[in-house]
Amino acid sequence: MHTLPSLRRHNPAPLLLVVALLLSLTLLAVTTAWPNLAAGMLVLRTLLAQVSPVAGVGLGLLLLTSLLVTWRPTPGLRQVGAGAFALSAVLTLPALYQVVGQGDIRFGQDITVQGLVRGNVIVVGGDVHLQEDARVQGEVVTLLGDVQRSPGAQVSGRVNALLGHAPGDLEALETQPPAGISLATAAAFRPVLGWLGAAAWPQVFVTLTGGALLLLFVAGAAPGLARRQRHAPMRTLALGVLVLAALMGPALALALAGLLGPALLGAALAVLVIAIGLSVSAYDVGRALATRMRLPVPDAVGALLGLSAIAASLSQPPLAFGLALIGGAWGAGTLVLAREHLQQRP
Repeated sequence: MHTLPSLRRHNPAPLLLVVALLLSLTLLAVTTAWPNLAAGMLVLRTLLAQVSPVAGVGLGLLLLTSLLVTWRPTPGLRQVGAGAFALSAVLTLPALYQVVGQGDIRFGQDITVQGLVRGNVIVVGGDVHLQEDARVQGEVVTLLGDVQRSPGAQVSGRVNALLGHAPGDLEALETQPPAGISLATAAAFRPVLGWLGAAAWPQVFVTLTGGALLLLFVAGAAPGLARRQRHAPMRTLALGVLVLAALMGPALALALAGLLGPALLGAALAVLVIAIGLSVSAYDVGRALATRMRLPVPDAVGALLGLSAIAASLSQPPLAFGLALIGGAWGAGTLVLAREHLQQRP
């Protein structure tokens, strides 16, 4: 005689308990980080106010094209992707460079504003001193700093002292600085921000790129990476864009939440990936040029040509900015694709 097993009734209580606990922890985290999150969002909004909405369209096109080319790299889609990448670069790169080139953005340094400033004044980890003849055609934003405004200074937007003070300015927006341990933690990052702001980053970046290329060249990996890049140029570029997005997205979210330490680590990792990727792209282009010109020892000469081109581009900041992003993303995708190829080999 066979008996049917008794059906157990599902008890949803454990699942509901876990979900409620997760929601409570999320609410607690958001409530704790809300002052920093609100301050960070205001800084981000001020930066985005300088960017044309067309740049958002270009960025969305870039990410969508990268996803499609990575998921299904058919010949037709690769051809369409080449045009989409070119269009997104035209729409996005000038607008992104405008954020850096327009206005005044400082990290870890005090700034004295005199005369006309066409754009925003943004200082992270420093104070702003607005002189009587200051004319800011935008907003003044400080994070972890104070704003000293002289009576005659004019600001078209608003003065925002986030986690700081703006004494004597009744129209300024102030968010109170943290207290206790949070204040000590925030203040500890001001020297770090000062070092970041004082560093000669173009020269540091070229040196980092040259060191990465030297390591790849000595290890014998540079020729193989160059061949991989030429074999699948569109897919490597798409993979590189997704890698940089995966690194910069969390770093931006951590910065907005006030977690400057992890955010700086994430940004440093992204810069390192861009430098290594740019070294691969510089070697590939330089070697191809040396081979076409029939120069002796094309591997070594090509590496020197690539690094020389990067160093020469520093005299034209918009060109250097575009080369760093495009070449870094292209080379970073090459590293990912080469790693996938090695893992698939028996």
